[in-house]
Formats: sequence, C-alpha cells, structure tokens
Amino acid sequence: MLDYFDDDELVVRGTNWMNIKVSYEDIEEKLIPLCGDRSNAFILYLKMRSRIVREGWKDHPHYPIKRDFYDKGKLAMTMSTRQMAEEFNMDRRTIHRYMKQLHEFGWIKFEALKIPGKPKPQYVYVFGTWRSVEGKIEENFFNSNF
Repeated sequence: MLDYFDDDELVVRGTNWMNIKVSYEDIEEKLIPLCGDRSNAFILYLKMRSRIVREGWKDHPHYPIKRDFYDKGKLAMTMSTRQMAEEFNMDRRTIHRYMKQLHEFGWIKFEALKIPGKPKPQYVYVFGTWRSVEGKIEENFFNSNF
C-alpha cells in the first residue's frame, strides 16, 4: 500500500524505496567496480536483465523468444551458461549457484524452450511481465513484489 510519493522516493508501509535510473553501461563501468570487482547474484541479475528481449528484437527461427515470451507479456532472455561465463567473466558453477539463489528469492523464473534437433531444451529466464497501458509500456519485475 502506497503511503506517499514525492519526486525522489516512494514510501510503502514505512519502507523507503528509491527509483534510481542506471544505464547498463554504468552497471559495467561504475557499479561493478563499486562492488570491489567481485561477482555476486545481484550483478548477475543486472547483467542478465540488460539482455531482456523487447520490441524490435528479431527472433532466430529456432529461438522464438520474442514470439513465445515478449509478445505474450513476459520479460525474458535466454543465454547458455557457457555464453554467460564468457560474456560476464564468471565461472559457470558460480553462475549456476547465483541463478539458483535468484530463483529461490523469486527474482527469476525458469522456462524451457524446446529447440528442434537438440536433445536438451534451452532455458529461458523470465524476470517479470509487461503490458501496454494507454500506449505506454508498464514493466513489472518479480523482484519488486516481495
């Protein structure tokens, strides 16, 4: 329940919430160094979230993320843990551990996407939902619901 709102903060049930806009470049260049160059589940979450599929995304024929997720109101991304390890400069076991934590905290959900010709499905990571309200996109992330 909203108690009050001003330009800088939102106070809900005695808890202060700040709405801070951070570019994804700032996550890489400024936020991560502030964390002492140590990886943690939150940094992984931010890096994954920066790759959410949105309007304008061109689906690969075997990876219809926009069609099967975004177009159905889900904020999602997919990437193998091998790719994440390379791009995010993290160990694969660490990524698995952090994703398990994020899932247990309710920040992401896992959904399987069957890929033709592959024995194992590709995991799709869902971060929340979106909807259009009077022509404006409203995004609701799972981590804002606890």
